[in-house]
Amino acid sequence: MSPLISALVSALIIVVIGLFLSLLSAVVVSRVRNGPATSSQVPTRDGVLFVVCSRRWQRVVLRSVGIPLIVIGCFPLLVAVTNSGGDTEVGAAITAAVLLILGGGLVWQAHTMVRTRLEVTLDSIWVFRPLHAPREVALNDIAELEPIGSNNSAGIAVRSTAKRLFLARKLMFGYGRLIDYLQARRPDLAIPSASRPL
Repeated sequence: MSPLISALVSALIIVVIGLFLSLLSAVVVSRVRNGPATSSQVPTRDGVLFVVCSRRWQRVVLRSVGIPLIVIGCFPLLVAVTNSGGDTEVGAAITAAVLLILGGGLVWQAHTMVRTRLEVTLDSIWVFRPLHAPREVALNDIAELEPIGSNNSAGIAVRSTAKRLFLARKLMFGYGRLIDYLQARRPDLAIPSASRPL
């Protein structure tokens, strides 16, 4: 294949991937805007006004990508184990490691999204993290709101004077209600423009 054709094919692949990602982003934004804004998840605490949590389809997408990556990663692992040496074994082992780590990370992230949520009460926010006990954050402990990125999947990080208390993303159920809640209950905190709901 000539260098010109290789360059054109590479450029075409990049354009197709860019168009696919743009279309995917538009579909996600449309789905979030037109879908339900509140979660049907049952809170574990008394007096919870609303719950902020991930959407089920986010977890399904992560698992749908992660599990095939793990399965595909098993093939080069098998080649690396059964091969008796040489460059093929090293290349297959590296490919297998990358695919298995990436796939395992996506499946783990989907698993942690099930537990990760915020339960918002009148004067505090209960933060549920994947590996830790739930923690209560009083509204008075919040010192600053920081944006997380500037794209459609961005969100907001809530900080005290010393550390980050929790974060929420625009794609989560209840994100718009969380922003409204913070504006109403703590009007002294500035909501970053990049963190406004979709």
